[in-house]
Amino acid sequence: MTVDDEQFKYSGLRFTRLRFDSQVSAGNPRRGVYVLTFADGYRYVGQTIDIVARLAAHRRRWFDITDVAFSPVPKAKQLDPIERHLIKSVGRTHSLRNIALTSTPFPSPTLSALVDPRELTDWFAVPVDESMFDRVEDSAMRASSLHKYRELASHPEFPEVARLLAMFVESCLPAPRRTERRVWALSSMPSTGRTASSRRLTTLSVGPIEALVISDNGRANADVVRGFLNVAPPVGKARMTFAGLVLRRGISSRREYGYTSIGPVRRVSFDSLSGLEKLLSDPVVVQQARNLIVNLMFKGSTVYGRYHDFNLADHIVK
Repeated sequence: MTVDDEQFKYSGLRFTRLRFDSQVSAGNPRRGVYVLTFADGYRYVGQTIDIVARLAAHRRRWFDITDVAFSPVPKAKQLDPIERHLIKSVGRTHSLRNIALTSTPFPSPTLSALVDPRELTDWFAVPVDESMFDRVEDSAMRASSLHKYRELASHPEFPEVARLLAMFVESCLPAPRRTERRVWALSSMPSTGRTASSRRLTTLSVGPIEALVISDNGRANADVVRGFLNVAPPVGKARMTFAGLVLRRGISSRREYGYTSIGPVRRVSFDSLSGLEKLLSDPVVVQQARNLIVNLMFKGSTVYGRYHDFNLADHIVK
């Protein structure tokens, strides 16, 4: 990434556009604030002590960065106030991916009380050891959901369902111990959408919507296990991956599914547990699931927390 000759002022700061595919020349400053531009028009405002390392981390997270603008900051203590000022300035004219990856201006009080919002945006590059945090516990809720958990645990596919749920949480859900029940919830044998030919085995919800639903055909010893995964609408190169998903056996991808509370998402359906494992093994699918989940977490607590099954979560949260 080399520095272009072009310089410009933005929000009172002098920025330089950076090319994204080489290295910063030796001697150029690396501490400062930056603005990323994406293919969908969104912006991301950040601060860093090493722009090279930070952009490498962003490239692992996002596939659709089109422009990078960087402004050096002489003193480390200036980073926070300058970044806050820049966020407000850019946020007046553009939607931001960092402060909530949403149109809301600030993270919810619920999330901020549990997790430093900056940690979520850095989660992909700097994983946090969640084992140091205690899980929340509610003995009354645990007892009330026990009968549904036992029904789910008797299902012939329960071990595989539990394994894939754990795979999903580990890959896609930041800070699961600290946000359990309050920001995300996991239910056993929910009654939602139950028909004569279909019943949900489990639903993992984040914020106001379902992130992952696993169902079967509603019969004893059901061997048809299917469901869907909601992810952020893909943009840029990620679109090609999703276009190819429908060519894989056991997977289908809807173009768009709308929720009144958050807007459109991409719904990817699977008709077997092996199909779900294929999805959770695809880095682009996992990335889009992460993006949606972080978006949802910033919006606040889940409305489904009262249905959380701690018994099932014991198998899932490591």
